[in-house]
Amino acid sequence: MSKRTRQTLFIIAIVAFLLIGYFTTMYARGYRWDFASNRFLSVGGIYLESLPKDAQIFLNNEFLEETPYLIKNLLPLRNYTLKVSKENFQIWH
Repeated sequence: MSKRTRQTLFIIAIVAFLLIGYFTTMYARGYRWDFASNRFLSVGGIYLESLPKDAQIFLNNEFLEETPYLIKNLLPLRNYTLKVSKENFQIWH
């Protein structure tokens, strides 16, 4: 292998390491890539607990889970519709 080939591979490895390290660090710090705005955004979450237990949780009209439940990776600048319901109880929006 020539010296030029080794240098090229070394530079490619360094660039790959820096890019992977950057994206991994951003992910670990709570940032996610938003394809709509083409930038990193800090995500949030909501912990839901109800009384009585085992109420159904719907996010954007899709069933998620029963309470208690942690909804993670919610992006800011978005509108979410959250509904908690249980039979014979008033629905919470």
